[in-house]
Amino acid sequence: MERNPDYAYSSFTEAQHDKFLSIIIPAHNAEHTLGEQLEALKQQDYQGEWEIVLVVNRSTDNTLCIAQSYQRQFQHLRIIDAPEKRGAAYARNVGVRAAKGNAFVFCDADDVASQNWLSMLAEALNRSHVVAGCLDYSALNYEIPALKLTRVFGLQPHLDFLPMAITANFAVTRVAFEAVGGFAEDFLMCEDADISWRLQLSNYKIATIPAIMHYRQRQTFRSIFRQSILAGEADAHLYKRFAIHGMPRSSYRTVWNEYKRLVKKIPLVLTNSDQSRKAIQIRKYGRILGRLIGSIRYRTFYL
Repeated sequence: MERNPDYAYSSFTEAQHDKFLSIIIPAHNAEHTLGEQLEALKQQDYQGEWEIVLVVNRSTDNTLCIAQSYQRQFQHLRIIDAPEKRGAAYARNVGVRAAKGNAFVFCDADDVASQNWLSMLAEALNRSHVVAGCLDYSALNYEIPALKLTRVFGLQPHLDFLPMAITANFAVTRVAFEAVGGFAEDFLMCEDADISWRLQLSNYKIATIPAIMHYRQRQTFRSIFRQSILAGEADAHLYKRFAIHGMPRSSYRTVWNEYKRLVKKIPLVLTNSDQSRKAIQIRKYGRILGRLIGSIRYRTFYL
């Protein structure tokens, strides 16, 4: 199957003001960050019709109360409770089912949108079924210098296969979303890679634009390690699903050499006072451990 083919956009004849955009935000224990994101969304300069569908997913903190306090300020903020399953993929699907829009815009509860973010995505959706925006790592990441990165534009290379859009800044028409069946709810992480790849394999090209979302990284070594383990498990899950489409894996020799190198570095990581280097190495160890776990869980071999 051809990778990342051009797509014929013959259906895009409506004017921008005819777009009804539904912003879908999954929220799990987001009491410390949700307000900042909602304040940013209040400042959007988009003049068309839009709504926010905030999906509260098994939160045990004050996320719901904070959301309800903003409901008095937002006429178009709707709050949906989604307690049945855990995970952003499930929560986003719940939000889509409740949404009124003919296009969906996805972001997270712990990030901060730039003022023209929504209007730029709306304009791009007049030309493309799928749009990936830009992530800025410099504004919100204070604790660990290694995570204070530069902007990342649009599609990102992923696992030597197709590129992926990140759901922290991602938009898709209802037509395209429904054509691929929405998010795969069996992914607790990397569901954005899964849906990006399925869209591309279904002949939808992903447009990239510099609409900025200020992205918040994990801020502690423990949370970085836990997130990396989940990402590694998802890598194996992706391989199980997409190997048939040509997703490669590393050779045994390459994997073995990488493992030996990382084992030798364990003492250095434990004693290293440089937070930047330590964060980078912790992420690598977590990812490898996750791939081991994922290979067992999904009965495949992806290290």
